[in-house]
Amino acid sequence: MWSTASLDDTFITYFYYGFIVVNLYFLLAATLLMSKPSAIQQFLERSIVQKQCAILGALFIINLLMGIGISIILLTLGQQVTPSHLLHFAIIFTLSNLLAATIGSFFSALLPRIAALLIALLVYAFFIWHSLQNEYMISAFERMLTIYDDSMMRWENLLIGEVFDTSYIIDKLGIVLLIVMVISLLGCLKAIFKKWQLLGGLLVILSLACLCGLLSMSDKQAQFSDDYTPTKKFATYYTITDYTMNVNLQKGIQNDVTLQITAKKDAAKIPLQLSRYLTVDTVTVDGQAVPYHTSHDHLIIEHTLKQQQHAIVAITYHGHLHAKDDFGVPIVYTNDAINLLGAHFAWYPQNNQKTAFHYKVTASNTTAPLYTNLHQVNTHHYEGKSNVFSFVSSPQYKRQSYQGIDYIVPKKYDVKLYAKSIKALVKESPGTNAHYQQVISTYWTEYDEEYMVMENNILFVDDIGN
Repeated sequence: MWSTASLDDTFITYFYYGFIVVNLYFLLAATLLMSKPSAIQQFLERSIVQKQCAILGALFIINLLMGIGISIILLTLGQQVTPSHLLHFAIIFTLSNLLAATIGSFFSALLPRIAALLIALLVYAFFIWHSLQNEYMISAFERMLTIYDDSMMRWENLLIGEVFDTSYIIDKLGIVLLIVMVISLLGCLKAIFKKWQLLGGLLVILSLACLCGLLSMSDKQAQFSDDYTPTKKFATYYTITDYTMNVNLQKGIQNDVTLQITAKKDAAKIPLQLSRYLTVDTVTVDGQAVPYHTSHDHLIIEHTLKQQQHAIVAITYHGHLHAKDDFGVPIVYTNDAINLLGAHFAWYPQNNQKTAFHYKVTASNTTAPLYTNLHQVNTHHYEGKSNVFSFVSSPQYKRQSYQGIDYIVPKKYDVKLYAKSIKALVKESPGTNAHYQQVISTYWTEYDEEYMVMENNILFVDDIGN
């Protein structure tokens, strides 16, 4: 919510801890209801799991009513709250409440009321402690144990919002499986009939197996790696003189690029840098299909060049990017928001040469205005001379001028304060040109020590390193 709702930070602090208070209500209610029989519940006493499920079902209805009320409040307070943010809130609100209620009802069925309450509070406190840690969440297991947002109490990307990608779904399914496993374990331990005990045991084993499978899948999700290093030596093979690109940025990348190159020396290959997260479809040289292979972040075209030979290289490729750093902060992405920084990520084939060359780019199907270091000819066409170029876009950007300089920053930012801080940072960085015309706030990996990059007269600023 904090990334897009125009809410006071004090409210957000209480909102975080409001989750904990509501979770405690569900934990206490489930513990007391499970330990205290009533006339209405007598028929459930012989089936402890049925009784637990009935209590959880009743608490789910209360959770639903509370969630609707809180959503109405959020819509009233935050002008930028969208359906995706409300969905994210509903998911973590419901799952954390049900987990707390499941923990409380489980121990209440096994222990005396006071002991059950104390142990349930301690177990629940572990999840809260883990979720509020300000440490790296590197492993899938650590992320799965976070019952709230993975970026809670940490730096987050103010431009991208919530992305319901595979990693997100796996994390939330993990909480669901944990709830199922606890309910099944109670049936295994307390069921009257042996067949129900066996069924509970089988469900516990099945839930554990599914959890292990999810963890294995989550570990395979693409994370930005610090072993990406621009390779300057590729520029020793040839010089790029002209670059044409036709890129579709609708929920991913579909790109057709054409490079005009001149060989500096005899060579048996044309090496290029291109992200490992992108899939190459075709490669031609002077109109003829040629063999190629990819390795890590390299695209190697198997084609012989003679010194001073000119060639036209055409490449088509596609991919969907949503890469995070070790903090879990999205830093490369193509969805409703776009963050493609040529100086820090090879999202298009490049050889990292120092000399500038001419770009001619057509970009289409974006949900918000694109910002780049090239000149915008019209709505979809960009041109300019540079050795690298970038595209950034987000519905959460605002564009505001201050003292003759354009600032493209998240909507929550105070532009005047931001402008003063940028001027101070520029003075502290002797290598940075102070005569910038535009500043774009964005994100890139913390492994890169540079937190400001000048591309033409545009200053890109890293809001993680800054």
